[in-house]
Amino acid sequence: MDTRIVFENHSHAGEPAAVILFQIDRQSPHRLPLVWRLIQHCGYECTHPFIFSSVLELMAFDSWGNCVVHEQLTTPSQVDLYSGRIGGTTASVEPAARTVVTNRKKEGTVHVFLARDGRAVTPWHTLAPDESTTFALDSTLAIVPWQGLRIGEEVPPAVIDLARLPGYTFNLLGIASAQLLMLGGGWGATATRFRFHLHNVRTSPWH
Repeated sequence: MDTRIVFENHSHAGEPAAVILFQIDRQSPHRLPLVWRLIQHCGYECTHPFIFSSVLELMAFDSWGNCVVHEQLTTPSQVDLYSGRIGGTTASVEPAARTVVTNRKKEGTVHVFLARDGRAVTPWHTLAPDESTTFALDSTLAIVPWQGLRIGEEVPPAVIDLARLPGYTFNLLGIASAQLLMLGGGWGATATRFRFHLHNVRTSPWH
């Protein structure tokens, strides 16, 4: 089930620094996540709607930069990549306890990553023949005010540490729609740190 989110700036900063959204792969905590979305120049009481899709996309590229596999994963899956009969790459997808991708080709490396709504959420994993990699992404989304990053760039460790503070990470499982309010900010002695709050949350009747 997709989650419809409307970001609203109610901070005292007026037009705050950029806000980045990302997910952490629990299977590979040592690998830096990527900026999934970027919100910037969103003034006071302005909004920025977006959709957090429940479907993950497995993307696989060959050594020449060709996209050879694009599979939609609605549940954790075992994905085996094989050489096609007349070239290219085919994928076998079966439900599993966690998402594992294995390069079953006799020769040639493949570069795989997961995307959401067409934007990468994990870095590339390079697999030689008979190598596997595991992904563990859930419905937890981190949102942090941070300047100087672009979509697809690695999230620095300092930003990940900041995301562990209260009000910066949300589990969207079972949520159909919500407002995501940005609060805090200001100047001088009355300034407070930015924080975020889910408001007007509507849950799914099927969850």
